[in-house]
Amino acid sequence: MARTKKKLIVVVPMPGIFLLDVAGPCDVFAAADKILDGNGGYEILLASPTNTKRIPTKSSVELYCPVTVTAITQPVDTLIIGGFSMPLLEKGERFFQWLKGIYPKVNRICSVCVGAYALAEAGILDSIELVEVNPIRDHENTTAGLAVELAASALGARIF
Repeated sequence: MARTKKKLIVVVPMPGIFLLDVAGPCDVFAAADKILDGNGGYEILLASPTNTKRIPTKSSVELYCPVTVTAITQPVDTLIIGGFSMPLLEKGERFFQWLKGIYPKVNRICSVCVGAYALAEAGILDSIELVEVNPIRDHENTTAGLAVELAASALGARIF
């Protein structure tokens, strides 16, 4: 049986974000890819919204993105905007134009935390279905499990 091609997940870490805004989605898709064990799955790509490939975070850990968003040539299945950057708002016209242009071409677009501001600035927030997931960890981890199921439902299918 032929193996199904992996779907490209592009995660855009905004300058000055919390690491969790990027690490969380990356870990979820990496776990799903491992479970799928080569039958489809996900390829995760960090892409910078700026001209530099190095993105500073609130915790002083610098993220390295192999590409800038404007250099992406592959079809994107899921685009995730991690957080938001006020300085980018002032200087990020190129990024917001790219975001507006790629929106009709992607299967899914998501934001983490205040990443919705980037979607709003690009003028696409009003044209997408909005689902907010804020898991609260409980002693049996049922809320986090419910959040994963809700996110999977919002994506149109089970993640696994």
